[in-house]
Amino acid sequence: MALHPDGDIVATGQEAGKAINEVYNKGGRGKGRDPAGVQGKLVDIHIWSSSDPKNALVTIKGIHRRAVRQLAFSPDGSKLLSIGCDDKFTAVVYDWANKRKIAEIFVNDTPISCAWKSETEFSTCGVKHL
Repeated sequence: MALHPDGDIVATGQEAGKAINEVYNKGGRGKGRDPAGVQGKLVDIHIWSSSDPKNALVTIKGIHRRAVRQLAFSPDGSKLLSIGCDDKFTAVVYDWANKRKIAEIFVNDTPISCAWKSETEFSTCGVKHL
């Protein structure tokens, strides 16, 4: 979850539940492996106003798989950083108001937190990186 600098807008991400028969195996073949090589279900990011939580301002679909692990708004609130829970922990920067992806990178190690330094720089920290 991330709070916009204006104090009213909130971003939340979903986590995909596994059905009883769904088991994801990162590497090997055989039992439990997804035959299509898919890394889990696609999840959404919802951006909404805390003063009107029933109506989403923006929904961003089809970027992350399994779960949205981290979210952070840029200092002026124009951009949203999200990190997913796919095998590469994909980080995406959005112009969220226009539903436009600006950049995408792979963190590759489990992220624990993320933060913006300025409107053009952010950092992540995690199990094996900073």
